[in-house]
Amino acid sequence: EATAGLRDRGVYLVTGGLGGIGLSLAEHLARSVGARLILTSRFGLPARDEWTAWITEHGSEDGTSRRIAQVRALESLGGEVEILVADVADADAMRTGLETALARFGGLHGVVHAAGLPGAGLLSLKTREMAAAVLAPKVHGTRVLWDLVAGRDLDFFALCSSLATAVNAVGQVDYFAANAFLDAFATELAGTSRTRVVALGWDAWREVGMAVETEVPEALRAARDEALATGISPEEGRQAFVRALSSSEPHLQISTREIHARIAEHEDQLRAAPGSADEQATPSKQEAHARPSLSVDYVAPEGELQTAVANLWAELLGIERVGAKDNFFELGGDSLLMMQLSVRVKTMFGMSMPIRVLFETTDVEALAERIESVRALAEEHTQASDPAGASDDTEEFAL
Repeated sequence: EATAGLRDRGVYLVTGGLGGIGLSLAEHLARSVGARLILTSRFGLPARDEWTAWITEHGSEDGTSRRIAQVRALESLGGEVEILVADVADADAMRTGLETALARFGGLHGVVHAAGLPGAGLLSLKTREMAAAVLAPKVHGTRVLWDLVAGRDLDFFALCSSLATAVNAVGQVDYFAANAFLDAFATELAGTSRTRVVALGWDAWREVGMAVETEVPEALRAARDEALATGISPEEGRQAFVRALSSSEPHLQISTREIHARIAEHEDQLRAAPGSADEQATPSKQEAHARPSLSVDYVAPEGELQTAVANLWAELLGIERVGAKDNFFELGGDSLLMMQLSVRVKTMFGMSMPIRVLFETTDVEALAERIESVRALAEEHTQASDPAGASDDTEEFAL
């Protein structure tokens, strides 16, 4: 039933309430029970009597104009909306805003914590600050919310986690950790709190959410779009949300495919992935195909080093010939193949080439120049430490 677990005219706090999943669930609350909604947003809105003028002046595609339209749509469904302008991890701002909202609505019946930031990029390219930003809304934000509602007899405290904790992807270590915290938080509180606490491990949503909004390299977009095509529709997500509230489980995985088969398939892919131990020991042999149409014309590699690099790329990518100016990602390379390239460079040329360096040298000529510069540094070091050339020791250089 669409209203199971929900109160008529109930008061619900939805973090991340003006974007993606949060907005879809807020829409369901407004439509099904005429909910009074407290929506957190890091961006404020003009005074209500200025909304029409704002849209006229800035256009309907302006970010603030879109948020105004979203609030109006919720209210047209029968809901009431109070915008709480705050970062969910900011305890003082959340406390002040929530007190104001509760003074208007008089109580609180449930929380949907949907605020979050996507994680993207390989671990070797991340900074501590980048990872902390992804962790903050889900880890610190959850703690702030729980402290704020302590002592309240809520119907539910729902945490929007991700299926990524079961079927994780390359470049999402911080996102994985943030959602794993939500899963553990809900599990730890199971049976110890009067409030129903549940972590919802969402699969990718088809039209909204972080999977849609996160930028990915051109070479990875086709795979991402294919995954989204079989993702959760907003209506399916709303139905799953209501069913989850009726469940007694503290942690639910919401997948469009049978979850155990999906996990097994994912583990098989990881074992066979470029850069895995098996793959490093026995490189895969791909059937070579013709060089695709690129943004640059074919330029033949010059010299032994460029030729060796070009042949290495051709083997990795399964392409008949690779030019000196060809871009690794345009040729079909991705993060996993970049990892394997790092391993192969170490094997062939005796030097460690970090992933971040390979991301900066995305054509054959540039990579060959970088390898040559490392060789030159190694030679200078050898001559300086052993001018007579008597030492038989070798030293691996890392750039």
